Amino acid sequence: EMNAVNSFEAEYIRNLQKQICLLEYETAYLREKAKNATEVPPKVTRKATMLSQTLKELEATINRTETDIAKKENSTKHYEIETQAIHKRLQILSGNEKLFLCGVILAIKLKL
Repeated sequence: EMNAVNSFEAEYIRNLQKQICLLEYETAYLREKAKNATEVPPKVTRKATMLSQTLKELEATINRTETDIAKKENSTKHYEIETQAIHKRLQILSGNEKLFLCGVILAIKLKL
């Protein structure tokens, strides 16, 4: 009977040791899996860096383009103002020409 109890206890202890060993393996596996889940692979890091660089370049291009557009809009406004001034001068000259021609016609009529 004592042998049976000792044998039973020994078997029980071996089973507990196996369970402890399996739990330690499982814990190590889960820790490794968690570590791998939190680490960013170098390939992903490189890709993210490249995308970030591309984004910065695109932002710089957008800023330059916006500046160019603002300059061109200012130039366009300047040319519009200049065109309006030329148009007014032409109207004035046209009016003066009409007066001159009317004067010439009147002078010719008076001679006739």
